[in-house]
Amino acid sequence: MRRSNPLFLFPGIARILRQGALLALSGTLLLHAAAVQAQPPLMQAAFTLNSHNPNELFGNFYYTLGTQLAAQGQLPAAEPMLAKAAHLLPSNPYVRMNDGIVLEALHRLPEAMARYEEAVQISPKMAQAYYSIGLLQDKQGQTEAAIVSLQKALRYTPNHPAINYDLGVFYAKQGNFAQSAVYSKKAVDNDTDFAEAYNNYGYALAQLGRYTEALEAIKRSLALKPDSAAALDSKGYAQFGLKQYNEALESYNRALKFDPGIGEIYRHIGDVHEKLKQCDPLVKAYQLYLELTPDATDKTYIQDKIKQCKRTAINEH
Repeated sequence: MRRSNPLFLFPGIARILRQGALLALSGTLLLHAAAVQAQPPLMQAAFTLNSHNPNELFGNFYYTLGTQLAAQGQLPAAEPMLAKAAHLLPSNPYVRMNDGIVLEALHRLPEAMARYEEAVQISPKMAQAYYSIGLLQDKQGQTEAAIVSLQKALRYTPNHPAINYDLGVFYAKQGNFAQSAVYSKKAVDNDTDFAEAYNNYGYALAQLGRYTEALEAIKRSLALKPDSAAALDSKGYAQFGLKQYNEALESYNRALKFDPGIGEIYRHIGDVHEKLKQCDPLVKAYQLYLELTPDATDKTYIQDKIKQCKRTAINEH
């Protein structure tokens, strides 16, 4: 599976915020200005405009204040404001979405899920709610359920680049690289600057044995983000498939310059040295892989390769 961009501070909100999905405030501009700037004349005007519905007035006020605090990074202070807004605005799905986003950032995952599900109940065609549910399900290890949720989201926004990208990632997690390629391609078709999606598309193609096409997609990714260790790793993988072993080593070593802590890259370097029948660097690379990936599912397999290589070296001497 390709790694997502580690740039984002809060897991789960990353791609939501990337697509501008900290949703638009439902309060009036007057309320927003009053909450942010605390100008009494504006607040008085807001009360005058909304006095026929006190719940809506105070709900919008708390919503505006909560979203403003969240935008400033004051999440613990923002969440109670959004919770009050949700209570006062029972039919507003956007309040629940934003409260869910903040709750997720605060690692209060069951509460966040409840808010997203409330948003769907209020607005059954709300793609962003299904998307958020899917991202949270995947975070909790429920990849199959996450795929179902993202498929629902795509019913209402079929060309959304981030949703298509994440669906491609989830299919890759399951080893379904044919579907991963389909949705990653949809992502880049709708966002030609989406470097991570080009990388995921290329990696899926490489897993399908379509190495030349894979290399082209990965080069597009690297043109957009030349310092991406993930894309350089993918490039090496495609070159390895094309039996361009020296070029693959060059790509892997460049990847390590940008992120020396990715154990998977050392695993791939070991594979290249195996093809080149170079025992010492193979052992070194595989040992580093095991050190950096202590819970590797192929641990026994790699340990056997190391032992076999050492035995071969002894016999040759």
